[in-house]
Order: sequence, then C-alpha cells, then structure tokens
Amino acid sequence: MMEVEVRRVEGSTFMARGPSSHWVVMDAKPENYGHDGGARPIELVLMALGGCSGIDVELILRKMRVNVRDFRIQLSGERADSEPRKYTRIHVAYHFWGDNLPREKLERAVRLSEEKYCSVTHTINASVAITSEVVIHAGDESA
Repeated sequence: MMEVEVRRVEGSTFMARGPSSHWVVMDAKPENYGHDGGARPIELVLMALGGCSGIDVELILRKMRVNVRDFRIQLSGERADSEPRKYTRIHVAYHFWGDNLPREKLERAVRLSEEKYCSVTHTINASVAITSEVVIHAGDESA
C-alpha cells in the first residue's frame, strides 16, 4: 500500500509528500483562498500521466537502443462543464527529436507504456478516453 500525506499550509494552499519524501505544492486561485503558488490538483493529474508514461518510454527506448536528441510530452485534457468537472478526454502527444528515428520503435514504446506499464494510465483510463500520437521532428529544433 502506498500512503501520502497532504498538509494544509494556509487557506487553500497544500503540500503533499509521498514515499519518495519530495514535497509537491498544490494551490488554488486567490478567489478560492489560495495564493496561486502551486499547481492545481487537476493539473497534476495530467502531469502525473505524462511523467509516468515518459519514464516508461525512456526506459523502453534505451532497451531498444534508440537514441533521441530530445523527448517531450504535450498533454491536453477536456473537462466536463458541470461539477465535478472531471476529465472526459485526454490527448497525449509524444514529440521526439533526432535524425532517422525509427517510427515503429517509437510507436511500440508508447504503446507498451499505454497498454502495459503506466500505472497512471491504467488508473484513469476506465473513466477517461485517452488518445495519443507520435510526432517526429528532425534535427535539434526542440526549443
């Protein structure tokens, strides 16, 4: 079992810490008694999905001996109009930079993360439609 602690700092500002002992700041807008000093919890859902899958894809590509110059993940989430305003759709775009990158291996790494390894994907995909794409960029233009 994994346990995390969430502490109220002041108003709607909270800090959370899990087994890794790293603190994460979560906050609300000032009109919701926050200080706008941290990510919103709903943003962290997308960040967790991108981080989880990103780690998987990195490890898989290393095992496949695929060298990418840069790798970024862009996530977008559509939310319901009414409360609880949960995500209804999430799109994940995996961007890779490098020369002569093997599309089939990049797509396989992403597929393995989505279908087998990423615990965050498997936690939320029963209630949220998740789509993805692989985008390959030649050269160094990852700014």
